Amino acid sequence: MAEVTESYISQLLTGKKSLPAPNRSGIYEKIEAFLKLSSGVLTKLAELQRKEELAFLERLRFKHQWPTVLYYYRELQNLRDPLHFQAKRST
Repeated sequence: MAEVTESYISQLLTGKKSLPAPNRSGIYEKIEAFLKLSSGVLTKLAELQRKEELAFLERLRFKHQWPTVLYYYRELQNLRDPLHFQAKRST
């Protein structure tokens, strides 16, 4: 059985890695235990993230050529990159 390392958790939290699909492994339970989260929290967050990403990709339009899979992968990387987001301003 594989263990969840602090490095992996750090990569998830900084957005360098995305969460695996809930049905692909039992890692969600391990991560929830490590972070002391309630059961099912990561599954809900991953589902929300995937819905947001799919909606974003579906809004992309191209006139003449279809991009490669690598293009979509990089778009999602950019979407997750915290450098592209400003801190919320207090009013």
